[in-house]
Amino acid sequence: MKDNDAQFEHWKYWFQGIEASIIERGFEKWSRLVERSRTLHRSIPSSPDYLGHARAELEKASQRLKYDVPYKIAVLGETGAGKSSIVNSLLRRKILRVAAGGAVTGVPTYVYPASDTAKEYGVVVYRNHADFISLLRQLASRHQITLPDSVKELMEIVNSNKFGKLIEGTYLDENLRKQFITDCEDITSTWRRLAEQGRLNGRVKFDPSQDTKFIQDLIDEKSETNTKGPAREIAGILRVEYHLRQAADGKNSLRNTIVVDTPGIGAQTMRHREILQMEAETADAVILVVNAKRPESQTVTMAHLLQDALFQGLSSLQRTELMGRIFLVVNQMDQIKTADDERRLRLSVDEIRRSLSADLSGGDSTGPLNYFETMAELAMLAQRNAGGESLTEKEQNQYLGYLTTLNLGTSLTRESDERAIHKSGIKGLEDSLDLFLGAQRIDLMLREVEMRLKNVIEVARKECNTILEKYNLNATDASDPLVLKNRYLRELCRQQVDEDRQELLSQCRSFNKAIYNIRRSTEHEQVLSRKVSNIFEGLDNTLRQRLRHLLASDSELIGTAIDDITGFEYREGRIRALLLDLEDKVRSKLEAAAREFAQYYCGALSLHSGRLLSILQKKSYDQTYIQEYVNPIGTLQEKEKSISNEFCETCRWVFLYEFIQRPLLDKAKKPQLGNKVWEVVRILGPALIQGGIEASAHAAGAPAGTASFIQNMVPKFNESREKRNKQTTVPPPPLPQQEVDLASQERIFLDDLENALLRDDTIYIENLVSDNFAIRYRSAVFFALPYVEDIFYYEIGKYRRSFEEVVRKIGEEHQAHLSSESPNGLYQVLMKGKTGAWNEINLAVSVIKAINELP
Repeated sequence: MKDNDAQFEHWKYWFQGIEASIIERGFEKWSRLVERSRTLHRSIPSSPDYLGHARAELEKASQRLKYDVPYKIAVLGETGAGKSSIVNSLLRRKILRVAAGGAVTGVPTYVYPASDTAKEYGVVVYRNHADFISLLRQLASRHQITLPDSVKELMEIVNSNKFGKLIEGTYLDENLRKQFITDCEDITSTWRRLAEQGRLNGRVKFDPSQDTKFIQDLIDEKSETNTKGPAREIAGILRVEYHLRQAADGKNSLRNTIVVDTPGIGAQTMRHREILQMEAETADAVILVVNAKRPESQTVTMAHLLQDALFQGLSSLQRTELMGRIFLVVNQMDQIKTADDERRLRLSVDEIRRSLSADLSGGDSTGPLNYFETMAELAMLAQRNAGGESLTEKEQNQYLGYLTTLNLGTSLTRESDERAIHKSGIKGLEDSLDLFLGAQRIDLMLREVEMRLKNVIEVARKECNTILEKYNLNATDASDPLVLKNRYLRELCRQQVDEDRQELLSQCRSFNKAIYNIRRSTEHEQVLSRKVSNIFEGLDNTLRQRLRHLLASDSELIGTAIDDITGFEYREGRIRALLLDLEDKVRSKLEAAAREFAQYYCGALSLHSGRLLSILQKKSYDQTYIQEYVNPIGTLQEKEKSISNEFCETCRWVFLYEFIQRPLLDKAKKPQLGNKVWEVVRILGPALIQGGIEASAHAAGAPAGTASFIQNMVPKFNESREKRNKQTTVPPPPLPQQEVDLASQERIFLDDLENALLRDDTIYIENLVSDNFAIRYRSAVFFALPYVEDIFYYEIGKYRRSFEEVVRKIGEEHQAHLSSESPNGLYQVLMKGKTGAWNEINLAVSVIKAINELP
């Protein structure tokens, strides 16, 4: 209680001169807000990062609760409007230089009017490391550009001047991009230079009465110091301070006040706008100085500049709070001399007031702003003359000109000084500021703190709810930790299962692509070329060896037996016996080649599916219920084995099917086609009839390129065949076409063969039979190859669908067995390494619970 009484006494001392009831009510509300601020500080921890916005707002509220600090009046205005004159007139001393045209100052100037000092002095305060980082981030944030949180990364960007890459894809036009890069390079080069010189956070004292030119050159953007050579360091200056003594009559300052002069609105660098907004946000009162003589064409432009400099990036509440602290001052009213000047002024003021006070919902109210019309230069001359300060001859003539023009007198007397001070409007501005920084400031301060604390709660709750929503949780479950934990575990499992499912399906697609890419590879073409060449070479050798053996042996008994069975004469029976024997050998060799092809393709399937199965095995989590109800590895291995067996049999029948479609003898015995070959015909038959090779590939789900691949290979094999045929005495017959009469072809062939037997021309017989058989099996292989590939990719499609079905069943079983109580539950595996997420959830819940329990 004693501490509270002592605090109340300090409160009364600080706000002395204000009505007692206002003091008491204000203190009670302030005490409640202090307690709420402390509670929020305890409830909102210093980490994690997602609560950073709430903590920043809480810090601003805490700073506002520190009432016993000097009041800050920020003077803002367009260049040439008379900001420095307003500051001088409020201080009743000519401290700041008054200049026309261009940006006068590029840094804020802080004036402490009543310092406890024996000798007046000034200080140039340089930015420290954190100030530079804050300025860069604030500059980037205004234009929706994200700088790295890591100081190390930021330093890398600074050292390599890579700011240009940050603005790629932003809304900034070319001019703004150039300006942004220029400002960043200016700031960072100054940063590096000051760091190298050990001058970061430096303070340089100066004598305000002796070092006027030095200080003005240092802080003027257009001075020679800041436009030429490496001496430019204005971007590294945080502020300039003037520490003045209290005047003997006590009339040179507002009590406990700092007056801040700022760079002109609309000045040449983006850095200026950041300074303006920062000073406006942290000021207790803002004097906005506008030019009475502004051209009418610049009225709307000025309103837009104010919006950009003061309100960009502020919330509705922040904007409303700032609006309550603005004093709109039209300076240089002595320039208004005609009715047209008056009309233009009203138009300008209305536009600016409308721009300042328009609410964010689109209203255009001109609003009850604090509005004043002043002549600061006149006030300054009158105050100095009234205070006994000697005016120069130029200043006396200027003052007399004011007095005469405004009908305030014809000589420099006390009466004319009083009339001039009253006419200047500065006295009314001072009185309003006194009142505002007294009783009104208490109310404003407490309303702002209340607003900020409310904003802290809203931001913290929103950020915490966002964290919970990330895990599909709701803050209403916070009352029952067990319910919350079970929901989190189930959601975590659901997310993990879904992620694993997507990963597995992605791997499946990669597997599918890898298999399909085989047919496009040069290596695959080379392997097939070698295999086909080996098949033809093996068939040629087998055919000729067997034929020579048969011709050299006594086949009379065989021929006789054939005569008895077929009714043909001896020689023709012998011929048919020979041909049937050769047919059997070629078929056997062709079947072996088909199996070899199948093994080659199935080897590619095993290679790639093995990688897929290893990934799947890891994703099964070794849960017994997965093995019991799904058995993913065994199921797919069995499927792969089944596909390999089926494909091997299919290859055999496809090769034979093509071979028997080109019979050498019409009455030669044909093999019975099994079920598998009819399955192939049923699947691929319509496409083969209607669209040929490419259509069959498409029907089987194979990629484009089958036809082109075979078309590229056929000329190579034909070239090889033609080369061999040129070495024989018998010209090779053409490939059998569909329109050829097979019976007539057979008769001609048998007659030729019979005549050769009668002549015992074994060379002719060998060449004639070999070439006719070669045409058949070469044609069979050429036409079988694309079908074999199409069937292989069709089988791969079935394997892929089986894999997807296995993945689906795994997900179903995981979902069915999710339980935080089951000793074999999935959550036990998934919770490993997830304590960070659980801690994040607990923290979010605790913050929400704490702010919900606030009184």
